[in-house]
Amino acid sequence: MSLKDLTKPKHDEIEAMPFTQYMLSGKISVEDYAKFLYQMLQVYQVMEEVACNLGVLEDMPDLPRYYFIKHDYEELVGESIKHLIFPATKEYCDYIKEIKDPKKIIAHMYVRYMGDMAGGQMIKKLVPGSGSFYDFKNMRDLIGKFRSKLSDDMVDETIVAFNYNIAITRQLQETRIFS
Repeated sequence: MSLKDLTKPKHDEIEAMPFTQYMLSGKISVEDYAKFLYQMLQVYQVMEEVACNLGVLEDMPDLPRYYFIKHDYEELVGESIKHLIFPATKEYCDYIKEIKDPKKIIAHMYVRYMGDMAGGQMIKKLVPGSGSFYDFKNMRDLIGKFRSKLSDDMVDETIVAFNYNIAITRQLQETRIFS
């Protein structure tokens, strides 16, 4: 079985969550999407720093998303507005900072980046702003390089990553602006 098959129940769980469905509805508010971007800004900054320090990004210079997320966030709210960092986001960032094994950081990157390159292409059309977060140069090559780093022994850490992302998504739903 592939890593994708082994983690499918977690993927299905996050995909079915109300906030995820809200994003996919094309009706997400600027405020709610900005909150999502702000949480991702924190996660990607830490994840990319750890990945860089572990040499994981050396052959994938077009993969990092931090500056694209920052651009999209500032496009929506300006440079001076900052949202609150959710407890789940802080806990996840603290967890990522402690990762010292390249395979473990790749498991976390798998959950985020592969989703950005797959479902993100649909999400880009449904959210406010330019969606540069989801624009990848040489996406087919990136996916190939990224997949070559995956192995089934990453399943446990991938599930940890999904669980943190589920917790963040739950807090996004709890703070959602209803109109």
